[in-house]
Amino acid sequence: MRVFGFDDMVMQFEAKGIIVEHLLKDLTIEWVLGVFLVFCRIGSAMVMMPGIGEAFVPMRIRLCFALMFSLVMLPLLSAVLPHAVPPSAMQLAMWVMAEVLIGLALGAVARLILSTLHMAGMIIAYQTGLASAMLFDPNSGNQGSVIGNLFTMVGVVLIFETNAHHLFLRGLAHSYDIFRFGTWLPITDMSQAVTQLMSHSFMVAMQLSAPFIVVGIVFFLGCGVLARLMPNMNIFFVIVPLQVLLGLFILLAMFTAGMSWYIDSYQDSLHDFLSGTMTVQD
Repeated sequence: MRVFGFDDMVMQFEAKGIIVEHLLKDLTIEWVLGVFLVFCRIGSAMVMMPGIGEAFVPMRIRLCFALMFSLVMLPLLSAVLPHAVPPSAMQLAMWVMAEVLIGLALGAVARLILSTLHMAGMIIAYQTGLASAMLFDPNSGNQGSVIGNLFTMVGVVLIFETNAHHLFLRGLAHSYDIFRFGTWLPITDMSQAVTQLMSHSFMVAMQLSAPFIVVGIVFFLGCGVLARLMPNMNIFFVIVPLQVLLGLFILLAMFTAGMSWYIDSYQDSLHDFLSGTMTVQD
């Protein structure tokens, strides 16, 4: 029986060294530079992406996911990436800054569309008397309304359940057709597109909370009449439990349909933004 000795260990280490040497030959400086530049844009977008970019997701997980996605995208982007090392460190810094700004802008767009649920939840909270019931929002790391937190968490779940995050990932992949490598983010066009997107997001928030607004107006008009008929009674204090109960009943009636409608609006808004950006660039 042969005994495993020191010479065998040396031979194994030499064999592993030869394998590692062959692997390192393929890792050229241009390849590492390409991975790094793709990671700058993808990683910046992942920091803001709904679901993955939430405050409760560890930064290490976000960066690992961005690195893996960058490695997957690198062969598809070899035609648009630089094939030579930049002549100076300043040029490399300009490339990195441009890629990071583009990635942050794309991630902020998806985050802005998701903030529609937060706006709608705050409007509903004011109409149902729950505006003072503030809770910690794990998505933003700040205080938020109870209904806004519920809407946002369910919205994130629906984004992954309906594979709406694939639309964002495809947008990142096709962003190199819109924002060419080495070019800066067009501030004028981007500002106009973001302004239109904010206007649309506010309109969607108002549409989600429209039943509560209509019922709230009618409800408070009736309470105002009662307050005039019974001036010695604090009507608006007495009706608070009824106001909360009525709001929860409306929420129960419209929650499923409202969230289904929102997720369709999320996909349409993100698609329209990318399409509008292509139109502006062309």
